[in-house]
Amino acid sequence: MKPGFGQPSDLRDGSQRRVLRSAAMALGAALSLVAAPLLTSGTASAVAWEQDYATPYAGDNPGCDYLSPGPQDSLACFVKYGDVLGVTYSDWFGDPMRTSVQWTNRLKNASGQWVTYRQGECFNDNGFSSYWSVCNKDFYESSSLNALGGRGSQLQIKACRLGVCASPSAWIDNNG
Repeated sequence: MKPGFGQPSDLRDGSQRRVLRSAAMALGAALSLVAAPLLTSGTASAVAWEQDYATPYAGDNPGCDYLSPGPQDSLACFVKYGDVLGVTYSDWFGDPMRTSVQWTNRLKNASGQWVTYRQGECFNDNGFSSYWSVCNKDFYESSSLNALGGRGSQLQIKACRLGVCASPSAWIDNNG
């Protein structure tokens, strides 16, 4: 009777099993060498989208270093000292609409190339309670050694109203 599936073979020394095991390991190693470049070639890993809700700012202006005008009188801004993102509400026909500031933070890596590191959106749902609302973030400074092994940190912002966004600002060097 021949051995079938699940039945022991008549091999006494296990040499055929060792040969098959070695062949399977070699095949697995070869496949990983072929697949690794396909999984990592030229594409950066996806950056998670951060979502924050702004707190009302008590004052006329949070000290904006850079302003980004948005749709229908909305404004977004960046305050370098403290890494604060600001966004106004949009009073369009007396109805405060949801506004936000979308941002992208890129860092210079050890090779000197810019790489997107973080990105997200800060929503202002505070209506008339405060003209400006802010999100306090923590970005690398341009002069400090960053997580990618380089020195350099830039930010780009754009104001949005109900999901419609203005063009992004120029890249802002975060040296604050």
